[in-house]
Amino acid sequence: MRKVIFPLFDYTDVVIADQCPFNPKYDIYAVHEQMKNKISDYDWECQMCGKRFYTEKSFDSHIGNRHKINAYSQSRTICLASYCPLLRCSVLKPDFAYGNQMFWDEALCETGSFSDISKQCEVKTSTLQKFLTAFILTVGLFTYYSVIFMRLSLSFCRLRVSSLSIPHRRRTIARSD
Repeated sequence: MRKVIFPLFDYTDVVIADQCPFNPKYDIYAVHEQMKNKISDYDWECQMCGKRFYTEKSFDSHIGNRHKINAYSQSRTICLASYCPLLRCSVLKPDFAYGNQMFWDEALCETGSFSDISKQCEVKTSTLQKFLTAFILTVGLFTYYSVIFMRLSLSFCRLRVSSLSIPHRRRTIARSD
């Protein structure tokens, strides 16, 4: 939400209403997330004590064990995970058993569901219609190439001899002597 949704509110200069359950001030894990400093994929740093961790999971357990009082205040009462049916978290969450994949790869694109949809989009054509289409296309191409061949063969038959290639007769002027 912080990376995708909230920047849209900032970009359009829209204020999130106080009654909105997605308002960041009600998020129980907002302070917890602000304590995270991701340096790389395998390097996480705690903003409170400066301790570093190899995984985000170990960092989260550190926050729960060492900084629980600071990270989770009582005024923040909403856990966004309770809205997972609405936000479709099960679809958007990558399945780590198959590697760190993007959610579009497997979660949304199932070949079985798309084959059913593609069958609805196909135009049902009869065998006779396919045959007639192929026949008309073949006759059209045959006619086209026949006309081209005839024009080319006629132009070769009627080669005009250039007037420059005929030797000129020289007029002999009879001299009267």
